[in-house]
Amino acid sequence: MADTKLSALTELAAAPAADDEVYIRDVSEAAADESKRITLANLLNEDNIGGNDLFRILKERAITHYEPTLTFANEIVAGSGATGIGAAIDLHTGATANSTAARYVYLNGMLVGATFGGVDFSIPFAFTFNLGGGGDDSECVARVQFKQANTIGALAAAGIGLRIDNFAAYGESYGTGGIGAVNLSTNIRDWSGHSVKILHYPATPKIEWYIDESLVGTQSTSNLIPQAAVYAQMYIMTSVVNGATGTVDCWHQPCDFWLFSG
Repeated sequence: MADTKLSALTELAAAPAADDEVYIRDVSEAAADESKRITLANLLNEDNIGGNDLFRILKERAITHYEPTLTFANEIVAGSGATGIGAAIDLHTGATANSTAARYVYLNGMLVGATFGGVDFSIPFAFTFNLGGGGDDSECVARVQFKQANTIGALAAAGIGLRIDNFAAYGESYGTGGIGAVNLSTNIRDWSGHSVKILHYPATPKIEWYIDESLVGTQSTSNLIPQAAVYAQMYIMTSVVNGATGTVDCWHQPCDFWLFSG
């Protein structure tokens, strides 16, 4: 059968069905070889799109952007902890043992029509930010979290985040099965700047953590991933704490927070 130009193909009279198929020639094979096919439903499934492609799509539909100088006005400090806001959120524990420093913002606009400060975890979203930091202390813990409580500490209800034990990064999430942690095998808060991107795919489900544009960890245990709407106030919170020994000023400087929701 002779080839037919695309312009000569018959136009569909109605929207395609989910099980209609699109044909694709595999570029790794010869032009004369048999083509591959994929259903329309699978072609449009966000879980079949690469992480950076999903991020680009969500960014085009962004609904929320938080600049530290405008919104992270709520402060928590204890001991010699101190905070400041400039181009980044500046959090310091100081040298006194058991000191803390945190800033947080009320999250709004992710669950329109219900609890305005809630979040629908049944839809995909991306949470991105940049950060720097320093202070070598084995007892230091820094966090950036998307959570239900405006208190310092681990996730205790539906949410996602990044935990940094001294320099070592861990991805955290909380689902119906409680809290889960993924070792990201990457050092940050190491006197250098880093970009962080967290992609939430509820349909699979899975959560991916990217550091400096490299995929460094995935949470794929279903009950450790939030997947339902939360009809309660949510917060973006960032914090740093030192331990019982003290003597080291641990500092943590996140900035440029973005939330992109599908």
